[in-house]
Amino acid sequence: MMSDLVETALQQQAFSSVRTRLLFAMQLQLKLVAVVGDIGAGTRRLGLLTGGTVAGDRVSGKVLAGGIDWQTLRGDASLILDVGLGFQMR
Repeated sequence: MMSDLVETALQQQAFSSVRTRLLFAMQLQLKLVAVVGDIGAGTRRLGLLTGGTVAGDRVSGKVLAGGIDWQTLRGDASLILDVGLGFQMR
């Protein structure tokens, strides 16, 4: 299971010194287009991205309209996102 792989990786010495920082935060404007329905792994929804913003210390810009957001709402209330989008940097 993926969580077991992540747990093992975090316990390894090589990852003890890894430092991370936020690259950017993204706020999306989404229009729900359709609830596709049950796909076995959860309920599939499809949304159209109509815009948004990207903001960070090193990356900022605007999200371009026309992207697609496929969402799978699972039975355990988790949400799997598969998003395709473009953004224009400032």
